[in-house]
This record gives sequence, C-alpha cells and structure tokens, in this order.
Amino acid sequence: MTSDSEQLTLPRCLLVLTDSPSNGLLYEDFFSYKGCLVDCIDSQALQGKRISKSYEFVLVDMELPADELTELLKRTAAALPDLPLLVVNTDADFRCIEQCFRVGVNDYVVKPVNLELLSFKVSQLYGAEQLIKDARHQQHALRHLVYQHQFNQEIAHNVYENMLARFSTPLPYCDVVKVAADEFCGDIFLTGKAPNGNVYLLLADATGHGLAAAIQILPLANIFHAMVAKGCELSLMAVELNQRLHDSGLGDRFVACCLVELSQNARELRVWNGGMPDVLLFDEPGKIVHRFSSQHMALGVLDRKLFSVATERMPIDAGTRLVMFSDGVTEQRNQHGDWFGEQRLLNLLAETGSSLEQRLIGALNEFLGNTDYKDDITVAETDLTQLHKSVENTEHYKQIPQGCVESKIRVSGRMLGEAGLLNTFSQLLKNIYLPEEVRHRAYTVFTELYNNALDHGILRLPSELKDDFDGFVDYLEQRDKRKQALSENDWIEITILVNSARQLLRLSIKDDGDGYSSEGDGNESEAFGRGLMLVKQLCHAVEVTPPGNETTVTVKWEDNE
Repeated sequence: MTSDSEQLTLPRCLLVLTDSPSNGLLYEDFFSYKGCLVDCIDSQALQGKRISKSYEFVLVDMELPADELTELLKRTAAALPDLPLLVVNTDADFRCIEQCFRVGVNDYVVKPVNLELLSFKVSQLYGAEQLIKDARHQQHALRHLVYQHQFNQEIAHNVYENMLARFSTPLPYCDVVKVAADEFCGDIFLTGKAPNGNVYLLLADATGHGLAAAIQILPLANIFHAMVAKGCELSLMAVELNQRLHDSGLGDRFVACCLVELSQNARELRVWNGGMPDVLLFDEPGKIVHRFSSQHMALGVLDRKLFSVATERMPIDAGTRLVMFSDGVTEQRNQHGDWFGEQRLLNLLAETGSSLEQRLIGALNEFLGNTDYKDDITVAETDLTQLHKSVENTEHYKQIPQGCVESKIRVSGRMLGEAGLLNTFSQLLKNIYLPEEVRHRAYTVFTELYNNALDHGILRLPSELKDDFDGFVDYLEQRDKRKQALSENDWIEITILVNSARQLLRLSIKDDGDGYSSEGDGNESEAFGRGLMLVKQLCHAVEVTPPGNETTVTVKWEDNE
C-alpha cells in the first residue's frame, strides 16, 4: 500500500450489493483492511429487506440486464437518497451507463477494476458528498442566523419606533414623511406641546444611517420630551441636547439638528438651526417668505462654553406653511449621477391635490428609477393656518362650576429649583376646568413671574448676562451653582385665586429678594427675555409692588373663550 492510499478518506460503513460471493469477500477483505465496516448483500437477500440508514456509501456490483439494474438502482437511491452510489459492471454500453447516471448514480466503473483505483474513486465521491453535506449544514445554519438577525432587527426596530412615539405628541397640522435607507432611520422628527401651549418641533439627522445613527438620536428624544413638558426655552433645550451628545464620548459622531418653537401667546416663531438645510417659510401662494439658514455647528461638536444659542425669530403670522427637511432628500443621486436637488423639492411642495407622501415618494421613485436610497429622508410640513385654527377651536367648557378656588403656597430651599412645581400649577388649572386657552396664558404668565422671582430675586442673577449670546452659558452655570446653595431662608410665596363667577384668575408671586425693576424690562434683549412686556400682553392687569419683589396679575376670560 502506498502512503497516498493510507491518507484517503473512506466511509466508515460501506454497503456492497453483489450476487457474486467471491466478489463480496474480495470487497469485504479489501475495504475492511482500509478501516471500513462492510456489509455485503445479494439480490435474494435484498428482496423485501429494509435497508439500514447507517450506511455512508453504496457500491453495486451485479451482473443484471440493463433494465433490471436500472430498477435496482432506483430502489436503492430512493431508500438511501443522500448517499454516494458507485456501480461496477462489465457492461460498457453507453446506453446502459447513461441510464445509470439518470437514476442517480455518481460514478460507473467498467470491469476489470484495480481495487486501489476503486478505493480512490470511493474516497473522492465520499469526500465530495461530505463537502456537499457540510455546505448544506452551513447554508442551513446561515439561513437560521439570517432569520434570527431579521427577527432581532424587527424586534429592535419596533422597540425603537415605540420609544420614539412615546417621546412625541402627534399634531394634526404636522405632516411628516420618513424613508429609511436601512432598517433603522438616522433621522427623527419629534413634536411636542408645552403646558403654556407652545408647540415644539425637532428634526435631527445623525451621522451615517442605520442602527449606528439611530443610537445617537434616541437619547435626544428623551431630553426633548422632558424639556417640552417643563416648557423650557428653545435656547436652553439646544444647550442640553448639545451637552448630552458632547459628553457621550462618541468622538466623530455628531447630529445636525433644527429646533422650532411656535408661540401663540407671543405670536412668534423661533428657530435654532445647527447644520440642517434651510427651514422654509411659505406664504399662501407657495412663495418662500423666509429661509432659516443654519447658523450653528451640529450638536455634539462644541463644548458648552463655545456653543452658540442664538435663535432666529419672526412673527408667527408671516407665513402659512413651515417646511423642514433633511439633506437626504436633496442629495439623492440617480444612475446618471444627477442630484435630486432643492428645486425638485420646491416644485413638489408647490403642488396640491395629493398628500405630501404621495408627491414626495412619487417624485423620488421617478427620479431614482431602480437606484436604491443612499440616505435617510425626512420632510415635515407644518400648516400654520391649521395651527391657528386649532388654538381658536380648543376645548371649551360650556359650564364651569361656579365658585372660588384659593390657594397659598410657600416654597423654600432647594425645592425652589424643582420644575415639577410649574407642572403642578398647570395641573391645578386643568382640574378646575378652565378653558385650555386660559390655562396656556396663565401658565406662561406664572412661568415668567416665577422664573423672574427665582433668578433675579432669590439667586440675584444679573439679566445683563443674557444680553450677550456668549454669556448665556455662563448664566446657566451660575444659576445651577447658586441653586445648590439655596437654604430655607430663601422662599417664594404663590397666591392663586380663581373666581369662575367673575371669570378671573388672580396670581401673586412674592420672594424674599431685593426685588427687580420693571422699568427696563421692556428693553430686555429679544433673544432671551419675555419679561413684563409679554406678561402685560397676556393679562388684564399687572401690579408690581415696590421694591419689585411682589407681582400680582389678573387674567380674565369670556364665555366664548
């Protein structure tokens, strides 16, 4: 025996079908010597016998007519479907050999045969079959992994979408279309309504797309939701979102973001744009009234001291539609290398008669043809006319219970800095069935007076810091530091009187500070202070008691509010 023959990989259990006892003994001795278990069966013993499934190879050496041999091979192949089948026969007729191959024979050897050559053929066939089996097992395992991956992706995607839905408040006048280039979308559009009635919009586009981009965005949704619930200023919201990303340690990962605040009380539209395409304000004929271009770096790039919080403002009645979109729309490229571009987007935005989704998807499909989306796409359109109408048609109570509600609350120490107090006031107004528009006005007034009392009266923070955009971050840092030093000697008293018969709400806020002057409040920087100017616009009466540490306001409403 040669060393090459000893290295052959042979089946452990070999079935030999033969009518020749001498050939059977020859095969048994030879392959047993090679280390195989050999089972020889003749045609008579094969009749009606149930063939074992433990064999790994079948060798057929029967001198039968072609038709009978073919029938035997059919039955054997059916009983042992996945085993290599080799025929040794004296018939060299091409038609006989062809019939054998047609019924599933892997190889055909014409006698006389060299046993060493035969063992080599058996080894080759057996090895090839093992490779096929291994490939099948790997294919099955891969199919299972792909299925498991898709299943996990679907679960993760559903969890992700459900979590985002929890952080956003659907608004009937906001129409949004999102198309993901991957299973997960790296764009998010969130909406929220603060207790004072202000509407907040957030559109963010993370670096890349897919799961890696989605992970960056999810924490922002939580912060946005929490700060909207507290009625925080747009500038403060931008600071917190940026700081969260900057402290995340993601390095080269950042998020382009656009924040919008729609204030019905102040009749104002505020925009902070960091790295996003222009926010477009349209008038009724579809003409662009104003572009809110990006004036800041994307979130997560700069630290708190370098971050800019300047917002751009316009009267809310200046336009009828506000459109926000991610660069994935305009930067789609077709097979010719052409960009979709802003002009195509403007053209479809000017069209009417169909939904935004139908127009956008239709235009993109026509432009891209068979080309896949290269980036995530988001387009959000806010109908400002419907927003105005929704405020005019807010819930009304035909019959408010007659009577009075009067409450006096004294807050001291570190409890002064808890934002939950503001929400408690909002909930109180809701529980006594005041109309929503009145609640929004009262909450805006209460928030402004309370923050004035805390910041200027108790914490003694100079408002001049907020006049300088670069000083706003310093203002926030000093505010946080001084809040930690509050003691029980620092207090604010809140007195609330609601008289439903007289249709008025009287609110008084007093602090133990030195007071502040109401003379210069009207000149406070437009970028930050709403001041007493806004309070006077929303109230029927405003009285500041010298030295300025107590302010009393009266809010009235009519039956048709």
